[in-house]
Amino acid sequence: MAGRKSSRAICVAALFVGASILGWGTPAADPAEYDPDRPVVDLAICLDTSNSMERLLDAARLELWNIVNELALAEPTPRLRVALLTYGNAAHSRHDGWVKVESPLTEDLDSVYQRLFELTARGREEYVGRVLEAAVKGLDWDESYDALKLIFVAGNEKADQDPQVNFEHVTLEAKENDLIVNAIYCGNAGHNDADSWKKVAELAGSEFAAIDHRSLGATVATPFDTELAELSAAINATYVPLGDRGQQGQQNQVQQDRNAESLGPATVASRAQAKSSPLYSTDWDLLDQLQKGKTTLAELDESELPEPMRQLTPDEREIYVEELTLRREQLGQQIAELSRKRRAYVSDHSKAKGGDDSSSFGAVFRRTLVEKGKEKGLNFPDR
Repeated sequence: MAGRKSSRAICVAALFVGASILGWGTPAADPAEYDPDRPVVDLAICLDTSNSMERLLDAARLELWNIVNELALAEPTPRLRVALLTYGNAAHSRHDGWVKVESPLTEDLDSVYQRLFELTARGREEYVGRVLEAAVKGLDWDESYDALKLIFVAGNEKADQDPQVNFEHVTLEAKENDLIVNAIYCGNAGHNDADSWKKVAELAGSEFAAIDHRSLGATVATPFDTELAELSAAINATYVPLGDRGQQGQQNQVQQDRNAESLGPATVASRAQAKSSPLYSTDWDLLDQLQKGKTTLAELDESELPEPMRQLTPDEREIYVEELTLRREQLGQQIAELSRKRRAYVSDHSKAKGGDDSSSFGAVFRRTLVEKGKEKGLNFPDR
């Protein structure tokens, strides 16, 4: 028994020595309480993955975390669920009109990002009506009156190709169910193929947008990127995986860091900011589960805990969780401050260069989120 106590004491000491070295001992502001009644934003992204649309996928990969960060600025802070659908891909079922729900509506943004990086562009039958039908009828939309429910559908061919599902009918059905369909035509707004996309926007009561999906726009390197990347890696150490699912989730978190890194420092910085926001949620992390009231330390099966925590007494586990929670809060505050400086730097750089990305994929998304969010009581800071 004495040997067991000694081993446990060494384990606890090691945990807290590490905490001291990392600066965990300095008190931080109390973490924000989890509020299950936060307003909901449900966002379905429908992407054309037919031939020649790989650059549209790249644009989505680049912009997902920027979209998250835009919503994180809203007051009150919403809960975000994202779904990903693809259409026009020859690998999908003919019976389903070459449409696939890649990810249902979920708060697990890493799982959506994972699917984005697994997608390839291949095919030719682009049935806008069918993908809209899959989004309208196949997703578990929030039913509350205050929920903001958006469907973004992007493609580069006519929207009226579907021989079975009339895009006009399904767009009107979406509107009747308080779903806002946003049409993004990948091409010149003056092209004949754009007319059917303009019809989608007209019926939905939303704004039509035409983008050059082949141009991803310039990204701005800043003096804050390296430190944000380091903080992004550091905050991962505050996650406590529960069981096998937790191990897989933690591995995927690191993999999505690598995927962001493959797109450059700007995307890494954007993902770091998103990871520090209340919109970044996991269902495999002990701290998140405790904060959301889904479990308690007393209720947890010990086998679900990582090995170092199994050696701790119940009181020691409580202290350990408190320290990790404070550490995550501190890192989040550092990331938020650097992100503010980075946004200001990028804004000044863009103004100096006279750049205009108002017609880019990401800009269209963010503009619509702000405009439609205000209609649902979400307030965004002035830019």
